Amino acid sequence: MMIRAPGPLIPASLVLVACATVGGIRSEPLDNGVASRFPAPFDSVMAVVPKAVEAAGLGLKESQCYARSTCMVIGTRGFSLSRSGSLGSMARVVVEAAGDETIVRVLSRRRIAKQTQAREDYASEILSQIEVRLGLTPGT
Repeated sequence: MMIRAPGPLIPASLVLVACATVGGIRSEPLDNGVASRFPAPFDSVMAVVPKAVEAAGLGLKESQCYARSTCMVIGTRGFSLSRSGSLGSMARVVVEAAGDETIVRVLSRRRIAKQTQAREDYASEILSQIEVRLGLTPGT
């Protein structure tokens, strides 16, 4: 007769809830995230977004447009064996034309919600990088 010691059983649904995925962040409502308006044409803003994402320390995972006036860029930062032991994070940038302006929304997530070593918020860095790359000064 084999006797098994009881071990911790965690339902898969609980594990999945705690993990952020690219598919999950992609499917969140497009108006989620920290928003900023830029007094620049959509094409000009969209041209600098990938560089801004990379400058914030993320690698480009995907970039796609849903219409002539709405695009999404997702950047990720993977597992790190550094002292912090981060399991990674990601950010989604939605770019929307709004007349003479362009609205940018940045939504950030840690891959594991409780993983405090992973950076959680990329919004200020990405929005600042967009501003710099567009040649705008603070307060414009």
